[in-house]
Amino acid sequence: MSVQSRTTTDTLGISSLSIANYTTKSSAGTVNFTSDSMIVSGLTYTVDTTFMTYFYIAGSLYDSISSPLTATLPPTSASAKYQMINSDSLYFPNGGILSSLAPSSTGQGIRYTLKGDSLTLSAVVAQTTGGTTINANETIYLKRQ
Repeated sequence: MSVQSRTTTDTLGISSLSIANYTTKSSAGTVNFTSDSMIVSGLTYTVDTTFMTYFYIAGSLYDSISSPLTATLPPTSASAKYQMINSDSLYFPNGGILSSLAPSSTGQGIRYTLKGDSLTLSAVVAQTTGGTTINANETIYLKRQ
């Protein structure tokens, strides 16, 4: 599985942009789609890479830093209901692509592209909490095995 992630955070005129592009290691498990659900079975992977964060004050680049990104997802199974919106969009009413893993009170839409043996899932998330606005663009690339 390959992932591209761009997250922007803005608080009181100070903003940051974090960018991570990585391919998981030791990946296993399945993601299956039925007519109304996404079913994840035994999904597991590790990530061991770095990501860049750029800091801006009043729109001007102030600093940047490279940080480690290490994570392990233990074997995980879940299912999430969705509604097909049109030929390239799905809506998860309980939020998120893996809503059973990270429940949300708001729904989440995704766009998808299926080409040959490759599935691309893209989501845009916007959230404001305590004066901080977070915008995230996430793209996940899956390949049929």
